[in-house]
Amino acid sequence: MTDHAHVESIDSLKALRAAVIKFIDAAGQALLQADAQIDRTLDWLRRDRPAHWQGQIRKRSDEVTTARLELNRKRLSPTASGAAPSTVDEEKGLARATHRLEEADAKLLAVKTFERRITRGLTHYRASVSRVKALCNGDLPRAATDLERMIESLEAYLAIEPPRADAGRAPDPPTPGTHGFLGSQDQETPDEPSIQQRDVEPGCEEP
Repeated sequence: MTDHAHVESIDSLKALRAAVIKFIDAAGQALLQADAQIDRTLDWLRRDRPAHWQGQIRKRSDEVTTARLELNRKRLSPTASGAAPSTVDEEKGLARATHRLEEADAKLLAVKTFERRITRGLTHYRASVSRVKALCNGDLPRAATDLERMIESLEAYLAIEPPRADAGRAPDPPTPGTHGFLGSQDQETPDEPSIQQRDVEPGCEEP
C-alpha cells in the first residue's frame, strides 16, 4: 500500500470546471433573453396592440358613418330624369367600411384573448424554469467553487517534493569485526594473548 495519493490528471477537473462555468453563462444568458422576449411580447399585447386596434376602431367607425351618409345623400339626390339614382358604389363603399370595422373589432378581441393565454402560459413557464434558475444562481456556482478548491489542493499536493526511495529505510546492520558491532568488544583477537598466558612466565608452572 502506497503512502501517497495517485493523481491521474488535474486537467480533467479543470475542464469540468470550465464546462460548468460555460453552462452557467449560457443558461443564464438564455433565461435572460427569454424573460426579455416575454416582457416585450406582453407589453406589445397589453399596450401597443390594444391601443393600435382601438384607434383603428375609432377611425373605421368614422369611415362607416361617412359611407352611410354618402349612401343616404345619394338616395335623396334625384337624377335629371326624375328616376331613382343608382347607389351601387355607395353601398359597396359602406360594405367595405363595415367589414374593416368588424375586422378591427375582431383583432382587438384576439389581442385580449392571446394576452390572457400568454399570461397563463407564463405562470407555467416560470414554474418550470425555476429549478434551472436555482441551479445557475446557487448549486452550479457552488460546484464550480468546490472544484476550484479541489484543483488548488491537488496542485499544492503535487508541488510537494516526493520522498526519496531510501527515506525511512532501516540502516544495514554492521558486519562482524566493525566498530559498534554488538559483542565485538567481548571477542578475543588472535594476536593478543589470553589472560592466563600473560600472567604465567615461561618455565614457571602453577602447582
